[in-house]
Amino acid sequence: GQSNKLPQHIPFDIELIDAEGHSLVNQVLDFKEQSQQFVFEDVKAKPVASLLQDFSAPVKLSVKYSIEQLLHLMRFANSEVAKWEASVALFSQSIWQCVDNLQNGKAMHIDSRLVDGFKGVLLSENLNEALMAEILTLTSAGSLIEQTDSIDLDNLALARQFAVLQIAQGCEEELLAKVRQLQSLDSADARALKNVCLSLLLNVDDSYRELAKQQFESSDNMTDTLGALTALNGETSLDRNQLMNAFETRWLETPLAMDKWLSLHATFASKDCIGQLEQLLKHDAFSMSNPNRVRSLIGVFAAANTFEFHRKDAKGYEFLTKAIIKLNKVNPQVAARIITPLIQFKKYDLARQALMRKSLQEILAINDLSKDLYEKVTKALS
Repeated sequence: GQSNKLPQHIPFDIELIDAEGHSLVNQVLDFKEQSQQFVFEDVKAKPVASLLQDFSAPVKLSVKYSIEQLLHLMRFANSEVAKWEASVALFSQSIWQCVDNLQNGKAMHIDSRLVDGFKGVLLSENLNEALMAEILTLTSAGSLIEQTDSIDLDNLALARQFAVLQIAQGCEEELLAKVRQLQSLDSADARALKNVCLSLLLNVDDSYRELAKQQFESSDNMTDTLGALTALNGETSLDRNQLMNAFETRWLETPLAMDKWLSLHATFASKDCIGQLEQLLKHDAFSMSNPNRVRSLIGVFAAANTFEFHRKDAKGYEFLTKAIIKLNKVNPQVAARIITPLIQFKKYDLARQALMRKSLQEILAINDLSKDLYEKVTKALS
């Protein structure tokens, strides 16, 4: 039976780092018993431990690190994954602290050490550009939601916006220097990092819109063109609309480019987003019978545009529901895939839960509901 399962072999990759940043131990421990003890000799003071490095085993680990320990791992861990994981934990902890403050009627506050940690990444001489870009791609709302069973979405929106702004303002000088430094470099990693920095700068001041526009106009590659558009995708503006139209004209005959263009519309962080998506359903480049187009526009909206999808007026849920009802006839497999954000309603506040349930019941009531959709919806509602 399940009650007397034998211990599994878990290869547990560990690094112990001293106060000066030296690696004292860096090895894989073999966990084979129910309970085991490992002794490391010549460790003079309590080190910071980097645990289960590089996903050495498919297990979940729960560890509570202090801000100081996370900064230490970001700076000194040998494993790139450990550095990145520490940055995610540092940013996430700050967000949840801000949410907690808001729930208790207190002002939001970001520890200055958080900003220093990200500034250290930008100033580091031994981090490669790909890793820098990963670390500076701050954890999305969707990934933050995955960390918890119950979510206060309205306060999460305020907290994440506040934290991103604090980091961007605190690192403004370094971000701008990095954009300028990478301007003439052609590698994919350099471009990725430059575009992440550009996006962060646009949180600080509208004057950086000009920088994004210049990049779009002088770009000779898709990465920089999309990087500029992504940076401008935060709010409605004449710049954004003109450049989105210019991109469409230039790349209309390139399927992959148009998928990306639709995804940018889908992740548009503005109250105008849904109105634009409804117009795009009638666009020549969109078809309900093209799975890539459906995923790029409707799937990406529901999965990645968290705050617009979960609008309190239910417009986000209604948009997805109508699309799924149409897709049930045309491509039920794709419909069953993109419904996922709607069936995760139990994480949200009661008002949103009621609206999401209403949408699911509407889907359940249609004639000839496909087997895949029927199973997913009934399971969620049960």
